[in-house]
Amino acid sequence: MIEEEGKIIGFNGAKAVVKTKRTSACVRCASRDFCRSLSENRDMVVEVANLIDAKMNDRVIIAIEESALFKLSFLAYAVPVVLFVSGIFFGRLLAEGLFNGLYINLISTGTGFVFVSFSFFLLWLWGGKIKGDKRFEPVIVRKMDF
Repeated sequence: MIEEEGKIIGFNGAKAVVKTKRTSACVRCASRDFCRSLSENRDMVVEVANLIDAKMNDRVIIAIEESALFKLSFLAYAVPVVLFVSGIFFGRLLAEGLFNGLYINLISTGTGFVFVSFSFFLLWLWGGKIKGDKRFEPVIVRKMDF
């Protein structure tokens, strides 16, 4: 599990809102853009499942499964790239077949962007589908001792 420490600053229903410090691990994390930054400093805010009934201002350790983070990162990056390249090849075939090779770069680039736009739509749909899936949700694993 990937763990970070933070402080509970609020609640949103059954979820706790935890403020953490951006660490060097955040730089390499593929999901860094999903965390909200409070400002240009190192503070981050994340909503997590509060399974241990932690209270306001408690210092806690939050965690997410590495496999879940890997799957989400892979989908967020691989799906758009694969569809973009597929769109370029499809556009090239389309330009060669319908336009005898005229505007081949323009058409292949255009279809590449259409396909990558479609990939973002697919990811948006898929994101709504997994939103309630507990496997992809960070959780509070324990309170920290002072």
